[in-house]
Amino acid sequence: VIDTPFKPNAVSVVNALKNGGDVIYIVTARTKDFYTDPVKTTSEELSKNGILYDDLICTFDKASFCKEKNVELFIDDSVSNCQKVGAVGIKTLLFTSPANKNVSVDIERVGDWKRIYDKISWIKRGYPDRIEAEKLLEEAERLNPGKWGDHSRIVAKCAEKIALRYGM
Repeated sequence: VIDTPFKPNAVSVVNALKNGGDVIYIVTARTKDFYTDPVKTTSEELSKNGILYDDLICTFDKASFCKEKNVELFIDDSVSNCQKVGAVGIKTLLFTSPANKNVSVDIERVGDWKRIYDKISWIKRGYPDRIEAEKLLEEAERLNPGKWGDHSRIVAKCAEKIALRYGM
């Protein structure tokens, strides 16, 4: 059995989402090319660590799976996977890792599982993410030009700094 370390809070956040009614798909690129039985190996590892999930899929084509299952949010540490899944119209979060931290991409990043939980909570409440908010703001500025757009951006940056300072 592989003993891959899980990131801090991964188990508690995934289980809280699952217990809260979310459907959890674990989609991994572990395949028979590299593992004798990737499903068995991965399911044993998830079970050993107490991670709850609905289905485990081993495939390199994560975008097709996500589209087929109407996945609402895809989280991965691979820029390429996030880009491919995003290209089929699914919202993605890029988990920042040593392999991607210096890559400049137009994908919203998250650095820890608490932040992922917060982002999912915002999505459920209907709050736009940064990229969507900027698009909405740009559209509104085209319809009603003025200094209010830059003012809104400054207010957003200040609110973000305040929230981060106080752990929100």
